[in-house]
Amino acid sequence: MRLIVLLFIMSFSATSVLASTVSYRFTAERGSGTPNDDIDGIVDALPVSGISGTLTFDLAVLDADSSSTLYAPPAVSIDGVDLSGVGSSPLGSFTTTTGLERINSFSLSAAPLTGTVEQFVIQATARATGTLGPDNTLPLPLVLSDFNEFRLLFSTVNYDDDGKQLAFENVAYDVTELAPVPLPATGLLLMAGLVGLVSVRRIRTA
Repeated sequence: MRLIVLLFIMSFSATSVLASTVSYRFTAERGSGTPNDDIDGIVDALPVSGISGTLTFDLAVLDADSSSTLYAPPAVSIDGVDLSGVGSSPLGSFTTTTGLERINSFSLSAAPLTGTVEQFVIQATARATGTLGPDNTLPLPLVLSDFNEFRLLFSTVNYDDDGKQLAFENVAYDVTELAPVPLPATGLLLMAGLVGLVSVRRIRTA
């Protein structure tokens, strides 16, 4: 009986930990962009048609005020494309002064950049207010139909030693499908529950 209780506690703990991270499978079509033959980076490695993969949100709050909430940087995994070296800025959810609601990635750092910087950014604009959660929190689960724009942007920028931009190119992909990925811990919790039910039945039979 003690083993059953321990299994339940372990499963619940695993679910709680994993619940702070949410992943989505996505598909997206290639849209607008700024090509540049003088620079070679992740933009050139991306398909000319569409992409698919996984978006992962860490719901750890980095900072918050009356108009915005800042989360840990989102991660993106694309099937068949090497994303080594591609970083992203913290994810902020906030309400604009025009009444539209936005989810965007933006950087906290004002330090000058040097060398080649590759970045992944999310841009999403809601149709109207009320899409974001209370206190401008990230709405979960994300529902694609709640937004009139949901794009993934990739860019490669070259800077000199003084932080001056030398070359730049980017590409935007319009997200066409967004589906939550089930948490692995949910399966563990279900298994623990089934084991518990079977054990209880055996004890009552005995």
